[in-house]
Amino acid sequence: ALQQDVIQRYRGTVRAAQLELTRLGLRPYATWRAYRQVAVVPAGAVLIVSLAGESLELTVAQGETVLFSRATLLRGVLDSKAETFDPAPALLGEVRRTLAAFTNQMPGTAVERIALAAGRDEHQSLSEALAAGLSIPVDRFDPFAAIELGRELTQTAGDRGAFAAAIGAAIAINEPWPID
Repeated sequence: ALQQDVIQRYRGTVRAAQLELTRLGLRPYATWRAYRQVAVVPAGAVLIVSLAGESLELTVAQGETVLFSRATLLRGVLDSKAETFDPAPALLGEVRRTLAAFTNQMPGTAVERIALAAGRDEHQSLSEALAAGLSIPVDRFDPFAAIELGRELTQTAGDRGAFAAAIGAAIAINEPWPID
């Protein structure tokens, strides 16, 4: 759930503009909802990593509550000897930044698992790099496991982590959200 003072501040701002607030677009909550649909959720906090091209969304949640989120672009130095960009070092740095920021804002709450939103054959090297560079267990989850797709879409859906928030929002369409 969102902190009520934050919700009230949004409502006040919208009311002052003579508009009506019906729902906040809560991508982190929707991403957390997708994860909860397909994974065995631990009791402790989880950091969900969703990557779509260079866009990176990082969401820390526990129980029914999103505790922290941030979004950034994944950038790095291209190795002059490599023909392609290896995102693993930049991703590891962003995950470390997120863990540090979360720890500073939520002392006493530790992230006990990192979940990379990805299909079965996606981002294996990123998952391995995170596991090697951190002392927290890393696993992957496929947000598409929460929905039923036609055979042709199942075979062609790539970059599955990019759809985590959209899938979470779709499966939670008839559920109350923290703002409701």
